[in-house]
Amino acid sequence: MKKIMDDYRPRISVEISQEDHARMQNLIPWGLISPVIRALLQGVLDLVEQGGPTALALLITKRIDAKDLLLLQSTKDGNDKKGEEE
Repeated sequence: MKKIMDDYRPRISVEISQEDHARMQNLIPWGLISPVIRALLQGVLDLVEQGGPTALALLITKRIDAKDLLLLQSTKDGNDKKGEEE
């Protein structure tokens, strides 16, 4: 029984519009969709850890978006180039 639990990988399923699905298929190569979604989820979780319910409200009301999440992740990973000479 322990082996089954060791192999368990949680998954999520969300409904999206047909238009968003078509855009996703056209813009994101197959095989990269999962890593992209995981990166976005990690950004959301980091944001909520820092900002709590306010962060969720900003995201849901579209006052912040995926670009902000990716910038947050980039800064967290030490890839922030702001202020560096080019």
